[in-house]
Amino acid sequence: MNKQSKILVMGGVLALGAANANAAATAACALGVPATVAGNPTSFIRDGFTPRCSANVTVYFDQNASRVDVHGGSAKGMHTFGGTSEGGGVVQCETSSMATPATSAQTVTVGNGGCN
Repeated sequence: MNKQSKILVMGGVLALGAANANAAATAACALGVPATVAGNPTSFIRDGFTPRCSANVTVYFDQNASRVDVHGGSAKGMHTFGGTSEGGGVVQCETSSMATPATSAQTVTVGNGGCN
């Protein structure tokens, strides 16, 4: 599985079932190191979990009571990818390559489909 596929898989998994209750972007993976994602009965993600993170991948998410948006990138990649629980799958966020996709992945706002 190549890096882009791993990012897409992680983004898709998080979009379907990950998040923490707060109003700002929260790390789920920071350069391959997982963060425990707490659940909250008033948020989209209700049960906590610890994701499996591919090496060099950074994934952040934001949520409200009805949706979660995710944004991810690899330190060795050229793009970031975003997704949402609203449907439409996971998409590449920018049209040209970028120097620091893992840093750029640290921003996500619910309602933007994972791409800011």
